[in-house]
Amino acid sequence: MNDNNNIDLTKLDYDIPIEECFNALIPHPKFTGCTFDNYKEDMNYPSQLYLKNKLKEIPVNNSKKKPFSLKTIFGGKKDITENIYIDGTYGIGKTHLLSALFHFFDDSKAFLSFLELTYFINYYGLEKTIEEFKKVKLLLLDEFDLDDPATTRMMARFISEVNPYTTIVTTSNRLPKELGGTNFDTGAFARELGIIADSFTTIVVDGESFRIKLGKWQASYSDNNFHDVYKNFMAGIGLDKADASMNNVNASNKIDASMNHVNASNKVDVSANNINASNKVDASSKTNNSISKIKYEELNKILQANHPFKFFVIPNNVSVLFIEEFEGFTKLTDALRFSVFVDHCYYYDTKLFFDKEMDRSTLFPKEILETTFERQFLRCLSRLDEMAIFFKG
Repeated sequence: MNDNNNIDLTKLDYDIPIEECFNALIPHPKFTGCTFDNYKEDMNYPSQLYLKNKLKEIPVNNSKKKPFSLKTIFGGKKDITENIYIDGTYGIGKTHLLSALFHFFDDSKAFLSFLELTYFINYYGLEKTIEEFKKVKLLLLDEFDLDDPATTRMMARFISEVNPYTTIVTTSNRLPKELGGTNFDTGAFARELGIIADSFTTIVVDGESFRIKLGKWQASYSDNNFHDVYKNFMAGIGLDKADASMNNVNASNKIDASMNHVNASNKVDVSANNINASNKVDASSKTNNSISKIKYEELNKILQANHPFKFFVIPNNVSVLFIEEFEGFTKLTDALRFSVFVDHCYYYDTKLFFDKEMDRSTLFPKEILETTFERQFLRCLSRLDEMAIFFKG
């Protein structure tokens, strides 16, 4: 067994300057190769093709010296906002299209998740963050949502001050008028919510999730021994090769994908004209067989010790992460950190293997799931369905 491939997460360098993070605002490795051409719309849902065509009509060069009208993009006779708000359920390709637009747009641009934007604001300050994003002509935000009054105030100001310089396209899974929902007194923030909603033209995209339907969790399980699988991976042997009798097709496919992970797909497009085009972004430092094993308690300590915008350091270095002694969450803060970590692993196409069988109610109990962060936890479950395997033995 080659121990050199085992990555010690406690020895990774998490001292990442925020300026370096600003310079890396491009589609994550999982979406590096996304284009409009390789987006496979479901013809049962015409809104998917409609959205793709409308995004392709956005001018690839946007001087943003003055607001341009989208009448030429959407047709119609009345003025509408140039920003686009894409509403649709999980797993229908919204992030793929957002990434495709990034590669299609030939001017200064930035791509990040909405959570990442809030982390920048909380860590760097609203004023400085606004100034940074005024520098780009196109801002692409994935998974836009509002779950508290403070974030609502911040985003209303952020959009108001950035928008004269920058076109914003965002994805979400709830309509602008539904932002906030029952999480707080939306009536008290009608002005801020109105600013946000009125800043966008909304396109609703229908479709069925390729991962799961809301309300169901279809995680993959394996009867194989967790530690034996780890040894096989360390020896360069995938589970499908080490145990041909494996009867879980979904799990087998996931593990096979982990072992045959194409390293080229993890390379960052350093030619992208992002926030500071003069700075080159390092490609992912992991290799096909960069493997790590860690107890959940130790992983949680690492997450507690670092700001969430630094969580990417782990999946940037690890292709397959084996997590031991994983338990369901009893603290909301731990659940939130883990869900953000899962987002980063999903973006970097890192597989997660757990040493015990878990079901949805055990992972996120009712008192945690039914909070203002419910949609974030549902997204976490959806992504775990694609990238995780829970071992029964």
